[in-house]
Amino acid sequence: MALTKVIGDGLGTVAGLTISDGGNIGSASDTDALSIDSTGRLTKSQVPAFIAYRDAGDLTSSTVVIFNQAVLNAGSHYDTSNGRFTAPVAGKYQFNAFLSHNGSGTANTGICRGQINGSFQNWLFPIYPNIDHLSVSLSFVANLSANDYVNIHTGTSLNILGSGNIHNHFSGFLIG
Repeated sequence: MALTKVIGDGLGTVAGLTISDGGNIGSASDTDALSIDSTGRLTKSQVPAFIAYRDAGDLTSSTVVIFNQAVLNAGSHYDTSNGRFTAPVAGKYQFNAFLSHNGSGTANTGICRGQINGSFQNWLFPIYPNIDHLSVSLSFVANLSANDYVNIHTGTSLNILGSGNIHNHFSGFLIG
């Protein structure tokens, strides 16, 4: 790593920073927290990210959806026991949820709802017609403070599939 120009008292104020091809920025325990390869691709190994799915049975009541199997859990910020992602740092986060419903008689029913710190977000409540089998996707960006948590709640009492084929997932990551 080479500083191209330092302004002020030299205590960390940098006007220009050059990182040589293949350069890394990190700490003694993580030498590649930020890496740029010779083609200019930037990787950040400590970005909080997760994807989880549910295989613990169908849901038939209004409840938090616990996606109990984590496929990826970078930083271990998603909890498979309570369905919560807890933000490790303040920032903007992208979240995605996909759920499948099976059963008729649910005209104008909300399938899923995003929650931040246990509060429903009214702008995240898709409502669907009376269809026997329906898959729903929901994506949103949330501006979170450190230790805020996000989860997905079933909209109302209906049959959300959670057995057999993987009919649902919840994922998220820090944008910046």
